[in-house]
Amino acid sequence: MPHIFAFTSMLFTFFMAGCKDGPVDPPPPPPPEKKWEEITMFKNADIRYMIQHKGVLYVSTYISIPTKDSTANVLYKTEDGIKWDTLKTFAITIGPIAFNGDTLTILESGRTWKYHPTFGWKMFWEHLIAADHTQDMVWLNDQLFVFDFNFGLVYSKDTVRVMRDLFIEPSVSKFVKHTYQGKEVFYTRPFYVYEDKIYRFNGSSFETVMNGISTDENKRANYPAMYVHNDTFYAGFNTSSRIKKLVNDVWVNVADTIPNTPHANLFSPNLINRPTSIVFHKNRMFVGTEWTGVLKWTDSVWVSISNGLRLEFPDYPQYELYSAVVQLESFRGKLFVAYGEPWFAPGSGRGKGIFYYTFE
Repeated sequence: MPHIFAFTSMLFTFFMAGCKDGPVDPPPPPPPEKKWEEITMFKNADIRYMIQHKGVLYVSTYISIPTKDSTANVLYKTEDGIKWDTLKTFAITIGPIAFNGDTLTILESGRTWKYHPTFGWKMFWEHLIAADHTQDMVWLNDQLFVFDFNFGLVYSKDTVRVMRDLFIEPSVSKFVKHTYQGKEVFYTRPFYVYEDKIYRFNGSSFETVMNGISTDENKRANYPAMYVHNDTFYAGFNTSSRIKKLVNDVWVNVADTIPNTPHANLFSPNLINRPTSIVFHKNRMFVGTEWTGVLKWTDSVWVSISNGLRLEFPDYPQYELYSAVVQLESFRGKLFVAYGEPWFAPGSGRGKGIFYYTFE
């Protein structure tokens, strides 16, 4: 009997201790992980080019086998990232887009078009350039520079000249506009060669900008990871898997090395996770990668936000290997990832379509 009394007293003590502050609610479940969403209308489209201008996002697309509900070559625009309008359909393949003031220029295979909101469309230059084999096209000093794989063409006031003599490398990739010593310039890098250099182009010559880059870091150029934020030029380097910024013409590290996929050793040769694109949302840096989707640099740590992006091997989702993200834009409170085959990024034709990620 004394034992029963002692046991009962102990249970009562534990019960009262547990109820001292009232019942304890279970912890709330963690919020669901945010996912990228696919835009259905672009599901079968190769995205050739994305560019922003004055609060509008423009996208050139190509569908190899169009259906009754789709068109092969279309230029779209959106002002809110939700509603997409057709700006023009084309008979032949289209590619890069460039702006000269408020006039949009787009390259179609065999000809170039310009569009102004007030004056509409006009075809202004016929040529033999294939839009799907052209790296990029830019306006500088009222001249239009078109960069094919082996040469560049310059269009100026109805005259055309070839600029083979300007090229140090076989060809160049995408161009990024910036200001240097008070003048507008473009930065670019070689197209798929084994020496990664950054060039500054002033309209007449290419100048290398490599101070601060080690010998080991300037090998194997593949992806045009370049971006300008707050008047500072950023670039990703493939061999070191690092992001750097240009300060007084010297490259300086701004983040830790891009983490590799944990499954890199399952392949021969082993996979290397390289930065493929860069963008900023407000003051936060996001980096597209070759194998791990999109990473966010936060609190000195790389954090993945890749859930829902296109898997490179969809039959093996456990490896979480994502298709290379070479087209990444921040627009209207969203990130946009576009897949396809832009000619400025070799090896980029892994998947199709556009996905978006909405910030809170």
